[in-house]
Amino acid sequence: MLRQHLKQLAYPLTSRYLSNCCVVEGPLKGSDERVRVLLIHNCLFNQELRSRLFDTSQEVDRFHLPTFQLRRWLHRNPHRADFVCAVLPPWCHHAFEGLPHVVTREEVRQLIPVPGSWEELRQGFSRKKRQISNQFELKSGLTCRISRDLQDLEFFYHQMHVPLIRRRYGSRADLDDWKAMRRAFEQGFLLLVLAGDQPVAGALSQRADNHLVFRRTGVLQGEEAHIRRGAQTALYYFQLRLALELGLDAVDAMNSFPFLDDGVFQHKADWGAVTLPDEQARRRVFLLTSESAEKNARFFEINPMVVEDGTGLCAMIGTRRQPLQELSPAQLSTHFRLDGLHGLGVWGLEGHRHFDLRIHGATRRATGSSLSPIRNIPL
Repeated sequence: MLRQHLKQLAYPLTSRYLSNCCVVEGPLKGSDERVRVLLIHNCLFNQELRSRLFDTSQEVDRFHLPTFQLRRWLHRNPHRADFVCAVLPPWCHHAFEGLPHVVTREEVRQLIPVPGSWEELRQGFSRKKRQISNQFELKSGLTCRISRDLQDLEFFYHQMHVPLIRRRYGSRADLDDWKAMRRAFEQGFLLLVLAGDQPVAGALSQRADNHLVFRRTGVLQGEEAHIRRGAQTALYYFQLRLALELGLDAVDAMNSFPFLDDGVFQHKADWGAVTLPDEQARRRVFLLTSESAEKNARFFEINPMVVEDGTGLCAMIGTRRQPLQELSPAQLSTHFRLDGLHGLGVWGLEGHRHFDLRIHGATRRATGSSLSPIRNIPL
């Protein structure tokens, strides 16, 4: 126990100068082609990436790499890795200079702008969310209430938040402790979704910088049945309604993995969230790409992601089905929400192509509907 505690205390310092590395190999999902990937730094992002890349994989080697040796190691590539994913401090960028790579962050921030009316707000929703939000309370039978009661927080934390995060992430779950949750609650409130009188979902929220910050979420016992009945959907619906009535500028949906097809990312984007960089991030993700265009196409086909190009955020995706010259941003945006991104890069069998979305545009428009105000929600 003492040894483990000392390792945890020393980790923030040692991780700056010494990285845990793991070389894994296996067939890419949906393909018979085997690839070898070097994962630098043992973190949730690299664990997620590995699970996205492979159905089955084997560990080829595990070792520690001093940061000052990183550049030489990457150029030598002694393990003959097809891809390298390194999660490191920003100052390590020099090690990747001259090598084909992209940069992202472990998470992106998602913000839902709140304009002056419900009709305008619904224009940013996906088609499915516009349909769901039409007479949502009548169709779902769900209501909500605001609480600043500590007993409600205890119920939310133990019966909603912890079970949901454990169900979603399993052994990789990174949970706030009770004291941290209580400190956040003292600066905010709970929005509880009710089925009759029974709370079935909740959100710990705060007001900051004229935003409604959706800080933590939970579903009763983490049960999928409540999610299917609309409990999580109701959290976004009622918080957007509340932000609108309070005259706030946006709902801050906070951070998500930067993968365009990630369920959490997509759910927020379908409610109209634009993608922003995580300005609080202390590390960067440096992804060294393959010499093979076909491997890159498959890699980004199963891992479409938000990357940085020095001037802003872009989408990076892959396709092996169509020639690059036949593609258009309008066609590709039917598969992904690109709000907040200024560019779109596509890897295909022929190589790479880039689209400037500020020129092409890929916005979504819809008509809204009238709505009566939320009642009995004092703040």
